[in-house]
Amino acid sequence: VTCNMIATALSTAGVTNCEVVAACPYEVSGTGALTGVMKAYESASGQELDSTKKDLAAKEVVVTGDVAQQVGQDNATNIINQAKMQIIGDNIQNADEIYNIVYNIAEQNGVSLSQDEIDTIVSLLQQIAQQDYNYDDVKATLEQVDQNTSESSDDIGDVADEEDDT
Repeated sequence: VTCNMIATALSTAGVTNCEVVAACPYEVSGTGALTGVMKAYESASGQELDSTKKDLAAKEVVVTGDVAQQVGQDNATNIINQAKMQIIGDNIQNADEIYNIVYNIAEQNGVSLSQDEIDTIVSLLQQIAQQDYNYDDVKATLEQVDQNTSESSDDIGDVADEEDDT
């Protein structure tokens, strides 16, 4: 799991205006790292995150990680993040429109997704679209992740090894 995967999932969880450093003295799963960061955020901010959004954030890390095994970490993060930007920014909830967005973003990025991968991503994004996000709250994070994943290569990978402005 990369920093960018965690950053975009944290936007799904409702984390705003936050700088995150994720580190652990032993290997943990992406969902474990995300859960730890969300708990730390709640503790530090005194603000309880919405449980549905936290569940969606965890699901997003799993879906992104699964897709990343086939198309690479940056490609997977980029597709989901760009689709989230468009769906939240334009308040799109229709499954066919979301499907077209995912398909077009993958095609624009030269990434070939299987039908199962597209269906899984669309399902996740439909659930995210139903959460009524304020685009202004997530815009900065999503744009930064977009910039990071558009510029970098898949050689940059593990949270421990990656430093960026996310």
